Order: sequence, then C-alpha cells, then structure tokens
Amino acid sequence: MAESPNPPVVLYRYDASLFSWKVDHVLLLKNIPHKTVNVSPILPRPEITDALGVIYRRIPIMAIGNDIYCDTRKNGGSSDTGLIKAFTKHFADDVVFPNMVYLIPFEELDPKFVEDRLKALIEEQVSDGREWLFDTETPSLADVAVQFLLEYCQLPHFDKTLKGIFNQEKFPKTLQWLARINGYLKNLKEERSLSEPLDGDTAGKMLASAQFEPYDVVGFDEELASWLGLKLGQTVSVASNKLYNGKDS
Repeated sequence: MAESPNPPVVLYRYDASLFSWKVDHVLLLKNIPHKTVNVSPILPRPEITDALGVIYRRIPIMAIGNDIYCDTRKNGGSSDTGLIKAFTKHFADDVVFPNMVYLIPFEELDPKFVEDRLKALIEEQVSDGREWLFDTETPSLADVAVQFLLEYCQLPHFDKTLKGIFNQEKFPKTLQWLARINGYLKNLKEERSLSEPLDGDTAGKMLASAQFEPYDVVGFDEELASWLGLKLGQTVSVASNKLYNGKDS
C-alpha cells in the first residue's frame, strides 16, 4: 500500500483538559483520523519535552507531521465564518470559560454570571427554533465551543456552585440544543473510528521521521500561512494569551 500523502496528526491531551474535549470534537466533526497520546495532567511530560523538544506547558498540543501547534484557536476553513470565530473567541473562550473555571468549588462563588450569560445569549440565539447556534447545516465551531463548556459545568464537582442553573424552565431551548449536539457527537463517535492511542516514544519517533517540511526551513511559506488564515507577507501582531489574572493555567 502506498504511503499516504498526508502528514500524521497526533494529539497530545488528557481527559480532564477542557480544551482537549474541544479539539476531540472538532476532529470528529471534520472527520480527521489521528493518533492520541494521553499525557499526565501535571508536569513533567517527557512525551512532549523530551521527544518533541517543546517546553510549552499547556494542553492540548497537536503535531501535524513535524509542525507543532500549541493553540486551539486556528482557522477552521470556509464553513467557520468570521462571525462564528468571533463568537467562539470573545464569548465562549474569553468570557464564559475563565469565569466558569472560577466556579470550581474550591470555595463558594456566585454562579449568577454564568446564568446571566446563558440566558442573555445562548437561549436567545436558539429561540427561533434553529437546529445549531448559527443555523448552519451541521454543527459549527460555535456549537463545539459552547457544548464542551456546558458539559463540563454539569460534572458532579460543580454541584455546589451550579446546581439548579441548568433546568428546563430557565433554559428550555438551550437544553434542547445541548441534547441535540450531544446526540450528534455521540452518533459520530459510533460511526467513525478516528482516534488511535499511541505511546509518547513511538509518536515522537514517527513525527521526527515525517519529513513533510525540512527542519532547516524558518518562517512561513504560502501553505503554512493559509492554515492560519493568513497570507504570505501579511503583517501580524502577537500578544500573550493569559487567563486567571495573568497566571498560566
């Protein structure tokens, strides 16, 4: 059998990582076969630092061939419009996520923020009977970005802070949408077998041998730029993405 022209895709993740859930679902929706390396929730992670030479401490990390990606906010293609990406970043990632994490019951905190945001935007967004958040033919990045947060909010360790928020009287349309996207993802998981577990040492050797781009190439070419929604020669700005009062997660 001839070798596939596509580079191997390897996702480094762990089950308790919220954004690992998000990437799992994006890969599922986009029907992308990949290898999965489950790593420790805490450092050290020799599968990454030693095998890949990457010191980035957050998870998930994705390798496509010998290119390493350390951010879940990537260009999703033509179906993920600018509005959907703006909603995902400025609402789901930047507003709901950091405040929801504060509600983990290390101490008693007021859950009214999450309730207010859900009522003001998500419930209103699906109140017209649409199937998905942006009335797309299939779930979009927006649906995935909100689904994994709401699913996480319903885990048992949120019982003290969020119990009672997710009920049929307060958010009927939201809960209908959540059940719909959960069912959609569940069916896809049953239909598609895209993820194959792999140990870190084997993954590192496989990626090191995936010479889809020479290691002496520095910077972006047109193909790499297109993956990020950029054009070769375009001026960009880079800023620190810090949450939790400037502390790393």
